[in-house]
Amino acid sequence: MAYPGDANLDPAVQQRILTAFKEAVRLYRDGHGEEARTILRSITDVDPRFTPGQRLEQAIAAGAPVDLGQLIGEVTAQDGVDAAGTMAKADQAFAGRDFQGALTLAQSVLRDMPGHAHARQLAFEAQNRLRAAGEIQTHLGRVRQALDAGLAEDARGFLKVAKTLDPGHPDLAPLEQRLQLAGKPPEAEAEPEFEFEVFDQPAELPPAPPSSGPAQPFTVPVAPLPPAPTRPVASASRPAPAAPVPPVAAAAPLAAPPPPGPPPPSAVPPAAAAFTFDEPAGDGGFEFHAGPADAFSAGVPPPTPAVSAAARVQTLLDQGQREFDRGDFQAAVDTWSRIYLVDVSNAEADRRIEQARQRREEVERLAEQNFYEAHEAFEQKRFDDARLLCQQVLKLVPQHLEAHDLLQRLETPAAPPPPPPPPAPSLAQEEDLFRDEFVPATISSSGSVPAVRGPAAPTQERVPGAVPAVAKRLAALPLVWIGVAVAVLAIAGGAAFVLRGKVFSSPGAAVTEALAESEQLAKQGRLQAAIEVLQSLQGQVEGEQANRVNQRILEYQRKLKATTAPAPATDSKAVKDALAAGLRVKAMGLVRAGLAKVPGDPELARLESELTAYAPALSPLADAVANKNWDSIRSLADQVLKSHPDARSSSATWSCGRSNDGTADAPVRAARHPAGLGNRAGCSRSGCACAAARTAGRTRPSCRNCEVVACGAGGCRRRRTGAGRVLGDRGLNCVRPGAGAVRARERGGDGGRERRRPRLPMGVARHPWHAAPGGVLLAPGPVRAGM
Repeated sequence: MAYPGDANLDPAVQQRILTAFKEAVRLYRDGHGEEARTILRSITDVDPRFTPGQRLEQAIAAGAPVDLGQLIGEVTAQDGVDAAGTMAKADQAFAGRDFQGALTLAQSVLRDMPGHAHARQLAFEAQNRLRAAGEIQTHLGRVRQALDAGLAEDARGFLKVAKTLDPGHPDLAPLEQRLQLAGKPPEAEAEPEFEFEVFDQPAELPPAPPSSGPAQPFTVPVAPLPPAPTRPVASASRPAPAAPVPPVAAAAPLAAPPPPGPPPPSAVPPAAAAFTFDEPAGDGGFEFHAGPADAFSAGVPPPTPAVSAAARVQTLLDQGQREFDRGDFQAAVDTWSRIYLVDVSNAEADRRIEQARQRREEVERLAEQNFYEAHEAFEQKRFDDARLLCQQVLKLVPQHLEAHDLLQRLETPAAPPPPPPPPAPSLAQEEDLFRDEFVPATISSSGSVPAVRGPAAPTQERVPGAVPAVAKRLAALPLVWIGVAVAVLAIAGGAAFVLRGKVFSSPGAAVTEALAESEQLAKQGRLQAAIEVLQSLQGQVEGEQANRVNQRILEYQRKLKATTAPAPATDSKAVKDALAAGLRVKAMGLVRAGLAKVPGDPELARLESELTAYAPALSPLADAVANKNWDSIRSLADQVLKSHPDARSSSATWSCGRSNDGTADAPVRAARHPAGLGNRAGCSRSGCACAAARTAGRTRPSCRNCEVVACGAGGCRRRRTGAGRVLGDRGLNCVRPGAGAVRARERGGDGGRERRRPRLPMGVARHPWHAAPGGVLLAPGPVRAGM
């Protein structure tokens, strides 16, 4: 895919820019122009050559219209895509009614160029044809059935719907021909005329003899003919004539005129004058009698159905509009939907139904919002606001059941508190109760002992056992109830002491106590404890109490954050001094140590970024120095020296890491040779190993107690400084005293003699040092003791 910007950018950056541009296009399409401009400005900062972003930003700033499809197509278009050829094939497939193939080709173009207008239009039409394929077959089948049944009008309606779905369907043309052959449109069709065959009157017809019996001739009331008045025939023996047949209302099914009133008595023809064969038959026409003044021939065409259908449609439109203006949108939709029974494709009905549905959705949405606000006000004890909002909801949607329920709850007065229970009877009352029940105040006189009143009654001496029995009973019965009551009180008191009032106290009291306790803890400076006390209430309270608890928690958290001691500031002076002295490894170590103490310190982070930008290997080199990992020190310092040969601290670190004589000698050698190159400044001999090592940025570390003093024409001179005295000059390979000589000196022997190794020519080195081509010294491994 061709990137419409700086081609030198990283592919990942290009992909992020394209993703951000698509997001900006989406925001602009949704109407968020300022957010889209923010993203486009950030894209321009990263890639100033990204032209689609610049064009869109300029268009947004100027308020000009933008072809978003073209912009997306430019961004996502691939190199070498033959859109024109593919669209030509898609058009050919669409013309051949291969809608699936046309859709596939159009979608392949849209995958590469989403803004291709012709491809989008073709894909849309192909999808519509594919969706309507099954439906159009159903309509065509209905057209055939209607034509077979002779229902031309129904067939015409179904055919019109099929044309709307797929105008180019091959089955439409034959059906249109069949429909044209079936007859003319209903507007041009004439109503069928009713014709009756009338036989000619015979030439000679004898007059009808008077009938003496009660005959009732078959009479048909017809309109009177002006030139031939009827001839009355009377008979004395004929009974009263029968009631005539009522006139046939021929125009009743076709029109709706007011029904004619009953004919006057004089207009009713007599039974004998109903019909005669003496009058000529005329031209064969036959008329129906529809009243004294209203008579029309069957040949007159009635009003056309088209006029009646249009009037019916207009009536329904007016009725629905009245319901719409009244605010009953659902009734308006139902009324306008009935128009489809007369006209299946009435555009005005479609428009009005859609408008009513939109208004109904808006009203329902507003009603739901008001109901939620009413419910919230009810929970917050704002009953007046809740009542007003419920009334607004019911005004918008009278059938809103939840609003009715909430309003009923608001209108129902709160129940009065229950009356206090009657006081419990005292112990004396209970004793009196039992005494009245089991011990009568007076002894009945019907017994063997007579009732005697007064203190001198002799009955007390005769029944001495009765009084102790009653006393025992009185003392035993109340003690049981007293024990039960005491046990219940003890259990309740223990529960109250254990739960400390949490069970019997209301949530409001618990919240008040918790708020008071947290406020006291906050005054003592124990903000964290106050927050924990309030957090223990979360999930147990709701509504206004939950809001109070959450607000108090947020307040204490802000205070706790404000009182938190700030992080100790770090001293970056030592780091800056090390940088000024050129000791970047030391500076990196100080920075790492400071960040370990104070993470996120801005000054130390800035210094660390500067050192990392200078050499990325400085950070792991400082860690290796801190851990005394000599192998890592050598490799990492070598990396730094390759990019910065004049790095003083890195060279010294490389020298210390290359020597493995012990950590105690490394600082001494680093201080003695800070540049790691020894005293080779006066070496003028061409091909000298020291000069070659210096040129390559490497050096051979000196052995223990050895030091390079000078390089001359005869070779590099070293001196040995063991035991505080110079033992003599040595060649390129400094030789340590043997272990036996060291032990001899320790024993007090002379030990001064040591075996000398022969001097080797220049460029030849013993193990472990060997010269590489060009005179560069390479070190294959550590130096072993005694070498």
